[in-house]
This record gives sequence, structure tokens and C-alpha cells, in this order.
Amino acid sequence: MRINVAELNDVPAEQIGEKVTYRLAQRHSSYVVLKIVRPVLKITATNEIMSAPAPENVLEGSMSDVSLLAGMLVDKFVAHLPLNRQYERIKAAGIQIARSTLLNYAEGMRGSPSTCCTRLRKRNGRLS
Repeated sequence: MRINVAELNDVPAEQIGEKVTYRLAQRHSSYVVLKIVRPVLKITATNEIMSAPAPENVLEGSMSDVSLLAGMLVDKFVAHLPLNRQYERIKAAGIQIARSTLLNYAEGMRGSPSTCCTRLRKRNGRLS
């Protein structure tokens, strides 16, 4: 996913670099790592450096995408799949993550599943 330079401002600027954010996501029974590339710009008139903000996340500061969190909650509470088995599935997919990280995600989602669902619907174009 690339963030367009034109989304930043209508000010003349030159791109001088990029910031990259990675997020672990879940797609139809598989796991993927999303790479989000954000341009770093230098405003021509003022030499000010700026970049696009990272996309919002349900759990600020985490590397988890909303799809991973939603899938993790569904697997745990609907399919009754404990976190240690979810960890084994992620590990089998070739992704290194600590078991404690999954536990922290589950703890962080306490009280905010509705936020997770709202962001998923918004991202999929089902909510304006």
C-alpha cells in the first residue's frame, strides 16, 4: 500500500525518502505482512521536512492490522481456538511472533471489539 504524495498538501515539494510501516494481517486462513510506504517530503519554499502519518490502528503502537485482531477474536471466541494454537498456525506460516504478543493483543482488544468491527467495515467500504 502506498500513500500518494498528492494527499499530503498542494504545496510544491520534492520527495527525499520514504518511511515504511509493516503490519501483520490475516487473509482467508492465511497470514500476510502488509508493507505501508509513506513518502518523506521536503517543502521547496521552506525546506521543511514532512511525511504522511501512518494509517490509524486499533491498538496504537502495535504491528497488528485490524484483520488480524478480528480474526484472532473470532478464532478464540467463536471457533474456540486457544491462543497457543493460533500461535502455532502463525509460526507454521513462517511468521515469527512471541506468544506474549498475541496475549497482549487479546488483552488490548478487551472492551474494543466494536472499534475493530467498525474499522474493518470502513476499510471494506461498507461504512462511510
